[in-house]
Amino acid sequence: SDHAIVNLKQELCNLATMLEALEDKVSQRNKAVFRAHQALKNERDFITQLVDTAQMIVMTSDDKQVIHLFNHYGEQLTGFSREEVEGSDVARFYPPGHWSETNNILKELLIGNIQIAQQEAELVDKAGSLKQISWFHSRVERNNEETMILSVGLDNTQTRAAEKRIVWMAEHDPLTDLCNRRKFTEEFEKSKLVSIRFVI
Repeated sequence: SDHAIVNLKQELCNLATMLEALEDKVSQRNKAVFRAHQALKNERDFITQLVDTAQMIVMTSDDKQVIHLFNHYGEQLTGFSREEVEGSDVARFYPPGHWSETNNILKELLIGNIQIAQQEAELVDKAGSLKQISWFHSRVERNNEETMILSVGLDNTQTRAAEKRIVWMAEHDPLTDLCNRRKFTEEFEKSKLVSIRFVI
């Protein structure tokens, strides 16, 4: 019976050693999982920060053209809050009559006929003003089951206004605001051609 007690003590010591080893493995695994979780969280936070600080509109939409993500710059440029935009339809940003081109592009991306599309389009902000936006739309697979559209928009409103101003300045006298000689000659020639057509 003393021998049985010694064997039992030995078995209990072995069992305690095994439990300690198992506890160490579980602790190490928990630490590894925590580190991996922390690394993923840091990466997600970094990507979120990149999206929010980019000086471009960044948004994602699904196959029903419902917006899922809308960045901070988009809020600043449009005047709409993230809460107002996320969950709403992409079409809200396009003036009546301008949506069909974008709608066709998004459908082609969703069915996989194209992977990337570039588009110049007007955007209607919260105040009803029009902005000139260069859009880059691309197809993104999400979890191998859902296809999303990533749309990145660059505001060209000031550039377009400056281009129009340069053209106007090239064609007009800055003191009188009247057509300059070049523009006058061009318009005169056009008028002559039109009048010749009607005379003949």
